[in-house]
Amino acid sequence: MHFVKIAAFLLTIVLITGNALAQDSVIARAYRTVSVRSGPGTQYDIIGQLNSGNEVHITGRSDDESDWLRIDFQGSDGWLAYFTVTILGDVDQLAIVSPHDDQENTPVHPVATPLMLQASSSVFVTTYRRVNVRSGPGSEYLSVGNLEAGSTADVTGRSNDNEWLRINFGDTSGWVAFFVVSLTGSLDNIESVEVSPDALTEEPQNTLEIVTRYNTNLHEQPTLDSSILDIIPFNTSLRVDARSDVLGTWLHVDYNGHDGWLLRALASIMGELSDLSIEQPPEPSS
Repeated sequence: MHFVKIAAFLLTIVLITGNALAQDSVIARAYRTVSVRSGPGTQYDIIGQLNSGNEVHITGRSDDESDWLRIDFQGSDGWLAYFTVTILGDVDQLAIVSPHDDQENTPVHPVATPLMLQASSSVFVTTYRRVNVRSGPGSEYLSVGNLEAGSTADVTGRSNDNEWLRINFGDTSGWVAFFVVSLTGSLDNIESVEVSPDALTEEPQNTLEIVTRYNTNLHEQPTLDSSILDIIPFNTSLRVDARSDVLGTWLHVDYNGHDGWLLRALASIMGELSDLSIEQPPEPSS
């Protein structure tokens, strides 16, 4: 009888210890293919992926909102976007960490510190948000830096259609999209600048990451009355490669082999819409 009591006591200790360990462990479970990155952001390199059903231990988080989660990935650190996985456990108990706490994880495309400029002429632009500056008049040109919100910069040229403005950008020139800045002065005396196609410096097509907030219709065209190609489930992660207009009312995505459009209001966006090109959709198929 004494032996039975001891055995029961030891079993109770094991169960309590096991439960405590289980409570302390926080797990991420992938419900679809998920990219694992070297740091907490889409600007970091993809170092691998998780497949649907894979589970990994979460070892830290990027901020109070837990936007990015540090995981144990094949014996080293990796990072996942919070919305791409299901969380098992209390993520709030985990420490907030940076990618440099344990190792030097450098972004593949480091973001330059935005400049704060002050115009000196009577024709200038004012930025009311952070703005990309490019090497030519179009989103297909390389980004050469950013202007901080509240900057003013002298206008020195314009594209033929006035959609892009050339500005003084530090010690060089750059181009900003007309619709992302406020113009002071007249463009009448600003020269129209021809940029040779040979000078085009292409970069990979800009895309943004989004996640659907509801079960979302994928339309053939960016209109509510166009054909529905598919229904994208709630909480699906997608890459957007174009927008329908300046406001990004509709976003162009590829889902299950279908190229289509979804309403921006139905998705959460990670990134800047101004980085996306504006695409004129083709005529509906007959």
